[in-house]
Amino acid sequence: MKQHKIAAPDYDFEIVSTEGKGVVGKSFFTSELSIIKCIKGEAMISINSSNHKLKVNTNFLLVDLVLFKIVECTDDFTFTSCRFSAQFLNDVYPILENKIFDVLKFSTPDLSTEQEMEATDLTFRKLCLLYNHKNHAYRHRIAIHLVITYILEIYELTYKHVESAVVNTSNYVNYIIDKFCLLCNEHHTQHRNIEFYAEKLNISSRYLYKMTKEAFEWTPKQVIDYYVSGSIKKRLLTTVFTNQQIADQLNFPDQATFGQFFKRNVGMSPSEFRSNHK
Repeated sequence: MKQHKIAAPDYDFEIVSTEGKGVVGKSFFTSELSIIKCIKGEAMISINSSNHKLKVNTNFLLVDLVLFKIVECTDDFTFTSCRFSAQFLNDVYPILENKIFDVLKFSTPDLSTEQEMEATDLTFRKLCLLYNHKNHAYRHRIAIHLVITYILEIYELTYKHVESAVVNTSNYVNYIIDKFCLLCNEHHTQHRNIEFYAEKLNISSRYLYKMTKEAFEWTPKQVIDYYVSGSIKKRLLTTVFTNQQIADQLNFPDQATFGQFFKRNVGMSPSEFRSNHK
């Protein structure tokens, strides 16, 4: 089962239409936030190994760090996706509470009725119109407000269903991968050793390595480091914590080790990252 990692290119936000037949069966480990809307036909999609039906005029939010796949679709299935760069989201994330993103991972296209989704669909259409106005003087600022509006609407529709969200365990490998990602999200600030997660999953470290390599061609260590790097970036951009304070919060033995880790995974020092992106 090969997965494909989606990397965010250097753009503000981008809207593209795709014929689903060309990507049926391909799985993606997403690294950016996207809005997906079905504009023709229908499809069965998988989000973190849980199947959902995507129908015409249905839209939903696909958050980062999930496994996404189009399982099957009609011949005419076409969808439009609005993807946001990491730079763009740096302007969005600080405005929203962390609890909102904890809920958004449960967003699916069949969670609400088409009537309930009218507000989100209207916001999505406004984003599409704005995308074509390349020279609009306030394009970036308006886009930020539209995306925040969309996210809050999705949160309002989703949070009441969170308690009933159930992990699909029909496929053991996918279940382990999903559980591993959830554990990483929960424990990465304190635990970066593979053995901790393998023990939580009741499997060997070697077996966990085999499964993550088959799933998305990353080692367990790379997945853990991805979560840690993301937390560091968020703290650097949204707080006034010093490097030492962030190092302490993420359980690094000292600031030097923290700096070496970040530079190895991101390509620049924490101070350079903060200076370049704030």
